[in-house]
Amino acid sequence: MRNFSSSQEGVCWSCGTPSGSAIFCIKCKALQKVDGKKDYFEILNLPRNYNVDSNTLTHTFREMQSVLHPDKFSSKSEEEQNISLEWSSLVNKAYKTLLAPIKRGEYILQQSGIELPQDNSALDQTFLMEMMERNEE
Repeated sequence: MRNFSSSQEGVCWSCGTPSGSAIFCIKCKALQKVDGKKDYFEILNLPRNYNVDSNTLTHTFREMQSVLHPDKFSSKSEEEQNISLEWSSLVNKAYKTLLAPIKRGEYILQQSGIELPQDNSALDQTFLMEMMERNEE
């Protein structure tokens, strides 16, 4: 199995063994808890760059979900089932964000500390009028 990077370093919540950056404990094989400190590029083992190879992204996403999906943990403890659900949700969100070019760009800007306005008041009104006229045509 591929060793994906975990978003939490430290000790295993289940057995106390140092877990490093593995998603699964090397000793007890328990799925490690999610810590949202790593960004989506780290989670999906991609270079932090706007230009993302969508084939690589999709392949990595599918590979991770084949290991982390909650259905794979139905016979595990409730704790691991919940952790699996968190991982699966985070991987889905990361995938959807990085797959869409606009969302990816907004995410990169956000991670770089650049906040985008939530409304259109900061946009050039002349530009907006020109775009509306072109759409009407």
